This record gives sequence, C-alpha cells and structure tokens, in this order.
Amino acid sequence: MQENEIQTACADALAVYFDRRKVNYRQLWTYSNQQGNGSNRFCGDLVGVVEDCQLLLLEFKALNHGTKTLNSFDSTQFKEAVEMEMAGLPLMYTYDFKNLAYYDSKRANTWPLDTLKAMKVSEPTALKSAAPLIKRHMTLFDWLKLVTQASGANLLEDFGQAIGRVLPSKMRNGLLMFIYSKKHKQAFALGGDGLYALYDWLHANPGATPKRLDRKIQELKDAIARAVAQSKHPNKMKRLRKP
Repeated sequence: MQENEIQTACADALAVYFDRRKVNYRQLWTYSNQQGNGSNRFCGDLVGVVEDCQLLLLEFKALNHGTKTLNSFDSTQFKEAVEMEMAGLPLMYTYDFKNLAYYDSKRANTWPLDTLKAMKVSEPTALKSAAPLIKRHMTLFDWLKLVTQASGANLLEDFGQAIGRVLPSKMRNGLLMFIYSKKHKQAFALGGDGLYALYDWLHANPGATPKRLDRKIQELKDAIARAVAQSKHPNKMKRLRKP
C-alpha cells in the first residue's frame, strides 16, 4: 500500500470518527513541497485541530508487512522530525500495521474505528529507525483517546484560546513553536489578530535575533492587551513566556 492510500484512509476515518461523536474537528492535508523544518513549512502530512484545543500533527508512512520496515523512510526527514519534537512540536509518525478496513470491498459501519485501530503512532525519538518497534507503539485509536482526554482535563486549557481562531492552514512550524509549550502544557493566550500578526512577522523574519523577537513579542502583548481591554467579554490573559 502507498503512503497516499494510508493518508486518505486515515484522514477520512478521522473526519467520520469525530463527526459521529459530534466533536468539532478540522484538518488540512499538506503537499510534499510544503513540508520541512523551515518556519514557514508544515512538519507533517496532516494538520488537525480537535475541539479547538488539541493539535494533531501526523506524518504518514506505509509499512511493508513482509519486512516490517517503513517504505520511503527518509533519514533526513527523520532527523528533522526529531529536531521538531525536541523543539516541542507534538509530531507523530503514523503507519499501518494491519489491513485497513477503509479499503474493504464491503465496509462495515465500524470502518472508521477499525481503520484507526489498524494504525500505529510513535514520536520520532521512539520510532528509532525504518524498522518500527510495532509492539511498543500505541494504536492511533488509543492515542487519540489519550490525548483528547488529556485536553479535556485542562492540560491544554489555554491552547484553545490560541489556536481556536486560526485555521489549520496557518499551523506552520514557526507559529506552532511559539504558541505551543510541551514543557508547560499550555499555550500563550493570544487573540486571533495577534496570532495572524505573529505568523506574518515570523514568515518575513525567519532569522530574527532573540532581541528583535523579544521586542516583537512585547509589541504583540501590548496590542492584545489593548484589544482585550476594549472587549465586552475579555479573555483571561496570561503572561507571555519567551519561546
């Protein structure tokens, strides 16, 4: 099976899975020329947002079921994925380890759930190589339950305030590395205008020095504070941490 077939099955399964549960879910498929470790690129094949608070970043690979190795494994891409994981981006490798119910000639009504259960996920550092440790990795279904329950427990309570106003198409690496903090399990509570402004600025200044970045953060902070003060229903603001 090819990677694009894996991606199609998984993306459709995710959309139907969340829809049947009446969960708000948005996703974006990215193209190879949009992907990479630059600030204006996407770090995965699929960018999804669940209930405006849980981010899904998935990199799809097809497993050769005979050799138990990943087809088209790219060592350079893998190194970049590890670097992005170290920077705090929750990128997950996703691969098939069973036949996908999505492609059954007579699909049962449970095909979305069955498809998600036939996929495994792994952080780049836990993947190790082109030969994944299949038995040690969670299914995509189990992982989704884990991360969505975590967000419901307010581990990422501020993340929704930050990304809820931004479409997945804006979820570029530079922006994500700024608003998402894996260490603190929270994000900066920026308003929508502030996020768009920061995205545009990062795009125009990919090599910004820390001092210039600090100044820009302060400008955004002041602008957002003014907007909140003028709002009839201001959001709770938190002090911005340096990225």
